[in-house]
Amino acid sequence: MPLRKPAKASQFIEHYFLCQILYTLQARGVIEKLRTCHTSEMVARNTRLDPKLVKLLLDFVSQKSSIIERKANGGYYIKDQDNYSRVFWHNLEKYVGAYGPCLEALKDGSASMKKVHAAVDRSILAMSYARCEFPSNPMLADILFQNRIHNLLDIGCGTASLLVTLGVRDKNFLGWGLDLNKEMCRLARNRIHQAGLAKRIRIIHGDGRHASQFVPDPMVKRIAALSASSILNSFLGGKRNNRAISFLSSLKQRFPNRLLFVADYYGKLGSSSSRADHCPETMVHDLVQAISGQGIPPPSLRGWLQIYRGADCKLLHAVEGRNNGIDWFIHVVEL
Repeated sequence: MPLRKPAKASQFIEHYFLCQILYTLQARGVIEKLRTCHTSEMVARNTRLDPKLVKLLLDFVSQKSSIIERKANGGYYIKDQDNYSRVFWHNLEKYVGAYGPCLEALKDGSASMKKVHAAVDRSILAMSYARCEFPSNPMLADILFQNRIHNLLDIGCGTASLLVTLGVRDKNFLGWGLDLNKEMCRLARNRIHQAGLAKRIRIIHGDGRHASQFVPDPMVKRIAALSASSILNSFLGGKRNNRAISFLSSLKQRFPNRLLFVADYYGKLGSSSSRADHCPETMVHDLVQAISGQGIPPPSLRGWLQIYRGADCKLLHAVEGRNNGIDWFIHVVEL
């Protein structure tokens, strides 16, 4: 339901409450119940919510959106589960649940920007990825497999989706994952154990900004390539993107001549050449990047090339595409 100018205040309010209600229903386990038809009484009984309030919330969502439908017998269910798939709920949980607190913190006039940036709920962020039943970047997994990368360090590995995918496909694969989020690391280790890959994939809790410090010399010799999904964008911003250049320079010093597979996206917010109605999903993600203390990526390949050249790295190949309204890319970079 896009908002068009001019829009009434009631439209903004309606959208706000829809997002908050849907996220609350997701967090309380109601959405999972509604994959099959349930009455409000059944939902309330299973989730320990007030039945009258549950009915009003479900009625509001069913009347104001196409997500939940009410049947003649009083039951409720997710109407179109293909469109409102786990990706939809993952994004709602990520943007509203994990990054929403940053906007809440911004209301506090005495709060420093450091406090605002730190308001990200990293536990919810980790769980939003853990609930996904799809590889975080299947194209990247395919490219690494096709390039016969058998030993990989994944910086910012999240829940180890990429490493597990490669480990399952390649019996000779050895992987190391590094992530700052403790909950991500815990979930990653669980996923690796469940896949039977604990002997071939290791997770390290550490700050990806200082990745080279967490890799001892014996491990360096075994690592054939590195990957960084949505990591470089967290170093962007500031004078000439110096943080991103310094990060790449440190990797180049520690892993000279290795291939670095960068999976990221082209930013739009703040770019004079971008129209909001052409890339709404990207605009939202750019905003989240900004309020959480991360940077907004360059809007074009040219901007990324300047960063690589600043670190004396060489772009060998670029794959680009669009998915869920975001212009993404995978860059193969020689350190």
